[in-house]
Amino acid sequence: RALLIGDLYTIFESSDLNVRKVIIQTTFQQDTGVLEYFREEDKVKWLFLIPKMIWDSFKAKETDVCLLGAEALLKLLQFSKPLDSAQKESLQLQLLPAFAIPTGKANATIWGPFPSLGERFQSCMISVLHYMDPLSEKLVKSLTLCALHPRLDEGIRLKVLYAVVFGVRRDPSLQLSFLSSLILKSCQDKSERASTITAYACMALKTSFSDRGGALFLLGNFVVSNLSAASCPMLESLVRIFNEVASGSDFESPDFLRGFADAVCVPMAYLFVKWAEAEVREENSKEEEGEEAVCLENVWAILRKSAAHPSIVSSLLSRLGTYVKEGGLSLPNNNAQLQLVGKSDKAMRGYIFSSIVYEMVKENLIVRGGAGAESLKACLQIVESLNPKVSSYAKFTYIKESFLL
Repeated sequence: RALLIGDLYTIFESSDLNVRKVIIQTTFQQDTGVLEYFREEDKVKWLFLIPKMIWDSFKAKETDVCLLGAEALLKLLQFSKPLDSAQKESLQLQLLPAFAIPTGKANATIWGPFPSLGERFQSCMISVLHYMDPLSEKLVKSLTLCALHPRLDEGIRLKVLYAVVFGVRRDPSLQLSFLSSLILKSCQDKSERASTITAYACMALKTSFSDRGGALFLLGNFVVSNLSAASCPMLESLVRIFNEVASGSDFESPDFLRGFADAVCVPMAYLFVKWAEAEVREENSKEEEGEEAVCLENVWAILRKSAAHPSIVSSLLSRLGTYVKEGGLSLPNNNAQLQLVGKSDKAMRGYIFSSIVYEMVKENLIVRGGAGAESLKACLQIVESLNPKVSSYAKFTYIKESFLL
């Protein structure tokens, strides 16, 4: 029997797909008892042959052979001793074509059979991943693409996400890099899955990290560092994550409070500015067609949640004050500054600032004599000096009468 197994391996290696199909069916589907006669080195040889067979079968549109290969691969792993680190690393490279191969070019991913071959094949391949722990960075990038594929069933998508988080659980940096890649890609593509991905990232941060605050700030840094342009959907997702992951008790820590303000106040200021721009244009009957409404739900939630800790409101007002004085907003981005808001005209800045602060006052987030009141006074004086006409703007007049007079 052992000699026959050796002969089968040699025949399989040099045969066409039809012969390979028969060998796989005979060897791995008829009776698992045949695996008892495999030496461990034989099993490893077969493990490294089958991924290529899956790829060749996919190219030849022999989808049933792809499924046979996936089932055989899983069965071999189930009946083999655990692979060593070098074997896992090598096999993961062999598996890349079964999932996706990123080329580095936009819309030029080389897709394997995983996104399109159905639940049985996908479930087998996901089970295979659990024997690959820890997952390599290359395989994680491949699986990130698969998780965002528009044709992937939602249940399978979640299984991929869980498999990856499990496979990189000992490497927090890689896990956060994976989550940030998901967020960036889904928001950049305006994917329907962006909300699901963001919710999953929130869950992972709350359940997978002992230092939740540190993980939250590192994820924010990953996302911001890889931003190539200002994006409302992207920063809305980031603010949502900060809102959902941070609990009220986290704000009791001065270190957390400082890190939180540094990480989230500029994105919140940007979303406020984009929202207020649309508000001012609407008031002046100058709406721009095709512009998506900015969602401030999570911005307001953060401000209310942190109301007992005035440093967040003060920090936000400071960023808005910078916008009023300098005309722009920027984020640190790979040792440079990513310009979120370009230079706008002085008059428009005054109207935008007044609209934002008016809403904050209505929410009782700024009160006379309270946190941020002094910063607000200084900003109002700058607004008026830059554009005296703003004095006739009702919202500015209301704020001025409440805080300056």
